[in-house]
Amino acid sequence: MKRILIVDDEPNIRESLQIILSKHGYDVDIACDGLDALEKFKAAPFDVVITDIVMPKEDGMGLVLQLRNISARVKLITMSGGGKYVDPVTYLNMSKALGVDFCFTKPIDNEYLINTIEKLLMK
Repeated sequence: MKRILIVDDEPNIRESLQIILSKHGYDVDIACDGLDALEKFKAAPFDVVITDIVMPKEDGMGLVLQLRNISARVKLITMSGGGKYVDPVTYLNMSKALGVDFCFTKPIDNEYLINTIEKLLMK
């Protein structure tokens, strides 16, 4: 069973994505920020990490950089609804430059997310 880690500081987003992905047969764990995600990843690596970009403690950009240093094989997906001063597209373009596999603006279309994960895992 493929393992997915969802990282977001918004509990509703974490939990709804966890339910949706679990229903599609994935082993899903959640983290509230980049530091929490790094601890979980180091304990037991994941096949896919889906992370928000704007979060307290360790943001999604820092998390992406650290995960790429730990594992070149992990599939990385970023998502953003924007920040206080920056629109989501700017954040997502920055994350693409860091080598993420796919980017989404919030709110996420669940069916499109499932299809994207399936395609990434087939590579």
